[in-house]
Amino acid sequence: FDWCDDMARNAGFEIKTAEAKKEKLESQIGELTSSIMVSTSKIEELAAAIAADDAELKDATTVRKKEAADFAKNEAELMDVVETLERAITIISKEMAKNP
Repeated sequence: FDWCDDMARNAGFEIKTAEAKKEKLESQIGELTSSIMVSTSKIEELAAAIAADDAELKDATTVRKKEAADFAKNEAELMDVVETLERAITIISKEMAKNP
């Protein structure tokens, strides 16, 4: 009967140990579940921020492209005016040289 008593005692210790381990693991599961929820919320916030930043970037890129096109157009017009003025100066200088 000693063997049975030893086995029963050992089984009792194993049950207590397993129950303590179960409680500890359930506590860990609760903590990790909470951590997952917090992380999921943070991910959603970051995803929303990224989407907003992407929209702002797209809008800014559109504005910059329009500004660059306007600048190129204005620059071309100004270069034409400068060339016209340079030709006019050349012509006026030649005419003035003929008739001092």
